[in-house]
Amino acid sequence: MQSTSQPPELPAQVKWTQEELNAYLDRPLQTGGKIFPGTEGMMLRDIEQDIMKGGRFIVHHWCFSIIILSFSRTTSTRYFRSWKSGIGRASFYSLVSMTFGWWGFPFGLLYTPLCLWKNARGGTDVTSDLLSQIIGPARAHSVLSKAAPRKADFLHGLLLFVSFALPVGLFFALVVTVALRR
Repeated sequence: MQSTSQPPELPAQVKWTQEELNAYLDRPLQTGGKIFPGTEGMMLRDIEQDIMKGGRFIVHHWCFSIIILSFSRTTSTRYFRSWKSGIGRASFYSLVSMTFGWWGFPFGLLYTPLCLWKNARGGTDVTSDLLSQIIGPARAHSVLSKAAPRKADFLHGLLLFVSFALPVGLFFALVVTVALRR
């Protein structure tokens, strides 16, 4: 039976003094005692400013299959600065998916194109969720409302084309080869 009552309200956000806020923003982003990948040499304040220029926290997708077992996974989150595209990382995981993803039936045939499509579009942007956890939802919303959209670049378009043209081309080459042998 579902309850029709409203969920409890969130506790009021603690007000920070300007000194406390500055001290918080003038520290590096760390996870598990290590600097967050991609944010080396940056403080939280620098990350906020770079997000406004187009920097993003991204995960890429990959899959692999073994006959009837297919697995679709995401990479760990990485920060890509506003001037980086992440095409190298996207290409690597797309290549893994193109090589090992197709072999499972039926889900390998479904997961592989999905992974390729997501990577060719730049991966999945998790900036909003991650930033909300780090600096709070209100400040994250403020930063993201001023953020420049991430630019699509030629290399991601090329990856999209190759990701789909290569398997389709190989399939048609196989069909033609089989047809000519008859």
